[in-house]
Order: sequence, then structure tokens, then C-alpha cells
Amino acid sequence: NVAYTGTATLPSTGGNGVSYSAGTAIASTGVTGLTATLTAGTLANGAGSLTYTITGTPASSGTASFVITFGGQTVTITLTVNSATTVDCSSETGVTKVVCLANAFLATLTTTQQTSVVLTLNLSNAKRWSNLPCALSCRNGLLFSSLTSAQQTAALALIKAAAGTDSGEGYDEFSTIRTADDYLGTTASGYSSGNYVIAFLGTPSTTGKWMLQFGGHHYAQNITYDAGAVTSITPMHEAVEPAGSFTYSGTTYTSPLASEQAAMANMLASFSTAELAAAKTSSTFSDCLMVPGSTTNTFP
Repeated sequence: NVAYTGTATLPSTGGNGVSYSAGTAIASTGVTGLTATLTAGTLANGAGSLTYTITGTPASSGTASFVITFGGQTVTITLTVNSATTVDCSSETGVTKVVCLANAFLATLTTTQQTSVVLTLNLSNAKRWSNLPCALSCRNGLLFSSLTSAQQTAALALIKAAAGTDSGEGYDEFSTIRTADDYLGTTASGYSSGNYVIAFLGTPSTTGKWMLQFGGHHYAQNITYDAGAVTSITPMHEAVEPAGSFTYSGTTYTSPLASEQAAMANMLASFSTAELAAAKTSSTFSDCLMVPGSTTNTFP
């Protein structure tokens, strides 16, 4: 269940110096999911060798066999596939645990998936987030709907460590907001917890600089780590629809942002009339400046 790339070199005798083209992929038997492909080359005069590239993601542990035929000769080569190993991050804490879980998640992905999820840390990629139900068209990374069950479990373990586990906050908010999208998806298209994404800008490390991005409709987290410390948690966006309680798959959920709403109301109630007038803009959405795509990102 881990992507593999390797080469097999087969000795040959009686070569006549003729050139040969790349072969077609030969599927593995026993352990399936791998292919062996002859690399183009030229036979030596006399003794030489042939090179085969073996790629794919083995479906199980055991022995993968390939039946190779060349120049009228047939031989079977084998590759031993080890049992999957589980990375144990339980003893780690803080950013070290986040990096451990990030690498554990990456280990579950194919090479193609890893290329899609680990991107360059630059301003262009950092600005690709949104509060809209636009899936990957406005975000980086991999959709949750494209992940296997094991890959989703590894991704969620990472997000839980990064978001925090206080009751009703952090990971609880993330999970409830995602479930609210499943609720919306029962009546409208484009809404689903599967449309949430995860991405890394830069390579997860306790020494370098990188960003963890995860989110979807009404949720965006962009956490920057540098030299083993959190250096920024912006842009960050949390919202929820519906605003009140909702029931999905027999479970009733309360608003995940109730504490934030109460805190905002208490803050506004503490302002004097003059302070409130100075802080308040007109009541249109065009006054919201800290939004996706903003070129100023300046608070009023």
C-alpha cells in the first residue's frame, strides 16, 4: 500500500549488438499492483544485461512475480513486498508530533498523490484559499473524497494534532463544520465533507519553513511552521451553515461557533457609543476587507 519504484537487472548472454525499444508493462502476479517494463537499450555483443523498471503500489505483502520473455527466453523474477509499517507518533508532542503525523500521512500516498499535496511555499500558493464551495478549483492539495479510508484517517490525525483538541474548539469545530456541509449536500449540489482539502506548502520539517493548509466551504486553516515553531495561523476562516443546530445521520449538532458568537457579542456590548460608532463600518459585505483575493488585507 505504499508507492514503489525500482529497477531489476537481468544478465544476458549471446547478445548480437542489436538495439531494442522499450517494452510493454508486465503486470505482477501473486502480489498485484506492480508492473515491470523493459527499458530501451542495445544488446552487448556477448554477455550483457537488460534493465526493467518496476513501479506501482502493491496491494498486499508477499511475493510479486513477473514473467519476462525476451529473445525467445522466458524467466520469472520476483520482488518481496514487506508488510506495511505503522509510524507511531503517540510519544511525540507539539510541532514534532505534527511533523511526525504529516510524514505518516505522506507515507500512505502514492507518488502521484504526494506530488499533488506537497507544493512550493510561495505567496501564490499561500493565497489559494476560499470560503466558497469550490473544492479544488480555488484551493491546493488533495480532496478528501479522493483519499482511501486509511489515508483519510492519517490526514484527520494530523489535522487533530494541528488544530487542538479542546472540547468544542479546534478539531471539534472543524469536524462539525465539515458535517454541516454534508447536511447541506442533502439538498444542494457542491456541498460535501469530501470536498475538503489538505495540502503542504514546503516539506514538513522541524527545522525548515512550511505551511499546512486544510479546509473547504466555510473553513480555512493556513498554519505556518518555521524551525519547529508555529509562526503564523493566518489566513484563518471559520463559519457555519446552518447557523443553529442541525441533525445529520441521526445525530443533532449544535452550532460549533457558539462560543465565538458569544465572545463577539460581549466585546461589542463593552464598547461605548462613541467606540462602537468608530469601529463599525456600513452594513454591506463590500466592507469586508479580509477576504480571499484581497490585495490590501488591511483592517479598518
